[in-house]
Amino acid sequence: MDIKNSNTCKYYLHIEGMDLAGKSTVSKTFAQTSEIKWIINDKRLTQDNPIYDFAIGLSKKGGFDSETLGYMYLAALTQDIINFKLDANIIQDSTLLLRSLNYYKNVNLNNELAQAFSKLIQQHPTPNKSFYLTADICSRRQRLAQRIEIEPEKLTSMDLLIQNDPNRFMQIDESLQNISVNIFNSEVIDTSKMSIMEVVKCIQLGCSASIQRIVLGQGITNRRGDANGRK
Repeated sequence: MDIKNSNTCKYYLHIEGMDLAGKSTVSKTFAQTSEIKWIINDKRLTQDNPIYDFAIGLSKKGGFDSETLGYMYLAALTQDIINFKLDANIIQDSTLLLRSLNYYKNVNLNNELAQAFSKLIQQHPTPNKSFYLTADICSRRQRLAQRIEIEPEKLTSMDLLIQNDPNRFMQIDESLQNISVNIFNSEVIDTSKMSIMEVVKCIQLGCSASIQRIVLGQGITNRRGDANGRK
């Protein structure tokens, strides 16, 4: 399937990773320090998806089982894929596709949902460049302590897993990393001993040539398949 408006030369950058690897801060800093304008999408592929908003709202309220929420996220991703347009330079801060695949394959096992999300891989936009950020458990514990002190309202169940079951957390991180590498050919960056700007510079170096080609109109991104998006 072709990306709509594929004749516009824009860049699609993907930054994936588990909690406290630094991806959201890196995404914002990358955008702020870039010479070109970026839009940041957090998990969703579009800026406006009422299905995704509704699913997130129910998830925050609690009381809904993971299977019900999973089918809502599946519907949200399907709608995202239908509406996706690369009419701006986009930083994809994590993806609903990869997160859901990892969750239903390796966390809360549900083969039916895992297969349903897998069927969307070929239709999903393929980034021009993908990076997977990881960090060792000690670095994540230090970052978690800062989050608890500064932004306790942002704590997630995965954050708490760093404290309560670090081995399990790192297993989940490894499985998400493998999925990201296999599907999007992600370049892995260990941020444990790096500052935010060092990570940003690493990403800038990794995609500077391809950004130049896209912005100068010498190439376009496509869905999984050939240059026209065909499978």
